[in-house]
Amino acid sequence: MFIGVFMEKCKVGIKGFDEITYGGFNLGSINIITGGAGVGKTSFGFSYAYNGAKFGEPSAFITLEESRESIISTMGKTYPDIYSLENTGLLSIIDLTSLRSLSTISEERSIDNSIIESESFIDFISTQIKKLKLKRLVIDGLAPFRIRYVSDEELRNAFFVIINALQELGVTAVITTEQDTCERLTRFGIEEFMGDSISTISMNDYFRFIEVHKMRGSNFMPGLHSFEITDRGIEIYPTLGPVGFLTPSLERIQTGVEGLDDMLSGGLFRGNCVLVVGSAGTGKTTLGMQFIAKGVKLGEPSLYVSFSETQGELLRNYPILAQDLKKGLDTKLLHILNHSGIKLNPSRAIHLLKEKFSNEYAGLKRLVVDPLDDYLTAVASQHGEENAVKAIRTLISILKFHNVTSLLMCETYDFESRRIPRKELFHYVDGVIMLNHVEIGSELRRSISVLKMKGSRHATEIREFIIGKKGAYVGKKFENLEGLMSGIPNISSIQKR
Repeated sequence: MFIGVFMEKCKVGIKGFDEITYGGFNLGSINIITGGAGVGKTSFGFSYAYNGAKFGEPSAFITLEESRESIISTMGKTYPDIYSLENTGLLSIIDLTSLRSLSTISEERSIDNSIIESESFIDFISTQIKKLKLKRLVIDGLAPFRIRYVSDEELRNAFFVIINALQELGVTAVITTEQDTCERLTRFGIEEFMGDSISTISMNDYFRFIEVHKMRGSNFMPGLHSFEITDRGIEIYPTLGPVGFLTPSLERIQTGVEGLDDMLSGGLFRGNCVLVVGSAGTGKTTLGMQFIAKGVKLGEPSLYVSFSETQGELLRNYPILAQDLKKGLDTKLLHILNHSGIKLNPSRAIHLLKEKFSNEYAGLKRLVVDPLDDYLTAVASQHGEENAVKAIRTLISILKFHNVTSLLMCETYDFESRRIPRKELFHYVDGVIMLNHVEIGSELRRSISVLKMKGSRHATEIREFIIGKKGAYVGKKFENLEGLMSGIPNISSIQKR
């Protein structure tokens, strides 16, 4: 992959960030990390320094915002070997928080408050770099410099002196600073123009994001990328794009629904992705469960992802299938995942799915997502409505690349209009099956029709979809009726003649 001008890289070591930046920060660069309070700037900076120490690169973390004790207390839960790394000289945590109150720094690192002058600060940093033979440096917070430099011009000159000196000293540095408005990337509106790279960290009600805005001399993945702070540290989930495709298969597979394979000229093509749409109660979950149960019977590894029902509820609600499903679960041929869509991190979910194709889900043949709407809503909450369909395109491409035959269940909004959310999905799936409610003689019945099936002939008539004691099956064509798609049919005009 082309990444612009070749630059030697400094591996950051934060999961996902090196992927976003195609290898990490440029060696010897100054990198600005900005964001509001509590978004994870300090965690990012400390992770960078800690990972450097683990890589055998002497690293220092200079804190201007939190005390050394607070940093160790917070970070020690994730990185329990902080003290041992300090003892080896690979990691140094230097507390300069007293600059905030212009008091004297105590302990062995005693420095008077004149260090707040940019030249004195650089002298101190230079001494530490040479003394500790540092390769990495983190400066956490720049707010104390506002105490000394009141005007923007003075502050700009001070930051210029600091950043220029760091570049000459040859360390690969991270500087964290706050973002206090949406109109500019950094608190003072100065730092962003002086760093070699700038990345912002933000968060909404549920998720954190990181976005790289610039990286001199190197390319990077643009846009927001979701990340989480876990007990393993920071984990970033780069927004994925569509992957390659395999040669389409001519093999047909059975759906497990009597009569549906006939409508599809023998079943679905292996590796196809089919959208099943219908309002609540039309039988989407029943169709999906029978599709999965058929796969288990045939010895095909299968996965059912449910956002609305737990594994126990699915087994209870479909007793006719329970024996086959339990057998599949016991033999690990079947996996049922349940997740509340409200706090679903879709970026993490798609990365997890991609990883599992290499191990736990290796050889997966069938997949059902029920309903897809919850996943789309989660993506829209993270990346905006316009990116929801793009995320589904990525999901579809991953499934097709691994030759997984999948059914994606999607709700229509209301009974009368049959309006389908995000109709753009129709262009990216291989087929569309529609389930409807139909009122006939004051009785509510169900219908099934195939709206689209790429590369295959399919039935064009509307047939009855019946759910009985032995499961769902396709009945006969509705005769002498028209307007079935509206849900309220009339006697056919041809029949009237």
